[in-house]
Amino acid sequence: MIARVNGVELQTFTYLFITAYTCTLKSLHSISIVESKCNPAYNCTLNALFPILELLYNNKYYMMAGTRALQKEKTRQAIIQAALAHLSADHSFSSMSLREVAREAGIAPTSFYRHFDDMEALGLTLVDESGVTLRKLMRKARSRIELNGSVIQTSVDTFMEFVEKNPNIFRLLLRERTGISPAFRDAVAREIQHFKEELSDYLAQESNYNQEQAFTIAEGLVTLVFNAGAEFLDLGPAEREALKERTTMQLRYLSFGAKAMHLGKVADGNAKAS
Repeated sequence: MIARVNGVELQTFTYLFITAYTCTLKSLHSISIVESKCNPAYNCTLNALFPILELLYNNKYYMMAGTRALQKEKTRQAIIQAALAHLSADHSFSSMSLREVAREAGIAPTSFYRHFDDMEALGLTLVDESGVTLRKLMRKARSRIELNGSVIQTSVDTFMEFVEKNPNIFRLLLRERTGISPAFRDAVAREIQHFKEELSDYLAQESNYNQEQAFTIAEGLVTLVFNAGAEFLDLGPAEREALKERTTMQLRYLSFGAKAMHLGKVADGNAKAS
């Protein structure tokens, strides 16, 4: 049995629709040309299509703009991933060339400038996106803690898992933290500051510290974890596990010591008040 639409074979109907839609990308006038060249028996089908085709025509620029935006973002992400792929223990971002990145991304070097002003702009984007990725992971870790688990153990496991899966990203943060570019140093410092502030807010909420106390503790915790992450990069599996255990204990000492000091001050305050 032959499938039909308005009495027209489905294959013919599909051909007419595609032909007419293609014409909408040129002009509505072209639709009448297509209609005049078609068998009169098809006019009822084409007439039914006109409202749809007119809608497509009127919105074609928005559709085309959306497609271009998607393609541009796809290319932008390809450039970012190409840069990350070139980072390694022996190859820093500062030694990377624009041509290397463009070749890895599969674009012409001149196309690079449609997405980034220069290599420094690309590097700053890498720093920003790396920081955002890490903070999202730590937020997820805190949500896992609320369900079940140790805040310190879960945080260390999550952080080291990030370093293990994204060594190049973490190397970028470490190197540019003390690099020669002031813009890079500021960008990394800003990301680490965001990290401290989020942890500080969490500590203030969960442990009743004031903002100053919470930030001081958060600063110490973040410093310990980042230093451990730098060491983690070049260790073997067994050494990595030992480092995670040692880091967890260090963080507990800091956390429990802070809590004891906090409770001691509260007790002293209560004693004086009485």
